[in-house]
Amino acid sequence: MPNVKLEVFTPGAEATEDRKRELARRIAEAYREGHGKGFAQGAEASAREHAEAQDQLRAQFVEALRDAQLTQSLAQREVIASLLPILEALTRALAPTLADAGFLAALEERLRAALNTRPDPAPRVHCAPELEAGVRAALSQFSDRFELVPDTSLTPLEARLFWEDGFDEIDLDTCLDAMRDTIAAFRDAALGQTDRKESVHVG
Repeated sequence: MPNVKLEVFTPGAEATEDRKRELARRIAEAYREGHGKGFAQGAEASAREHAEAQDQLRAQFVEALRDAQLTQSLAQREVIASLLPILEALTRALAPTLADAGFLAALEERLRAALNTRPDPAPRVHCAPELEAGVRAALSQFSDRFELVPDTSLTPLEARLFWEDGFDEIDLDTCLDAMRDTIAAFRDAALGQTDRKESVHVG
């Protein structure tokens, strides 16, 4: 008679298998949860490190720009400081000479324009008394078409032309004063900011 193998039933075996499956499920769930938290924490740490690195890079970039701007500003001040004495010397010495040399030419141009555009037969030209002879000689070609009036209120670099309904004037003294004031203002603006801090904004 052949042998017959009978299944051996162990009391509580099914419950044991259920506990194993539940334990395996919990282990798998805990693994997934731990993995997810670890990934999130890692991503957060990476983002934080990246942001810190960007802040440091931005700060270095701004500092480099400030250094470059400061260097450029100092170089510009050096150039301006070297040029200003030349400009001031030209304004002080050469400009008045040029104004004096060009005064009669400017007066002739203004008188010619008045004679060509105004209906008055004889405009009046006022000049400083010491210039009367020079003005008559310079404007001799118009001698019969204008009246010359010495005027003690005028400087050698001033003249006024009058006609029936208007006037014109030459005032090279005021031009020279404006030139000096402009150079002085430029000097103060360019060189008077040594202690002022310059800022660089990077968005």
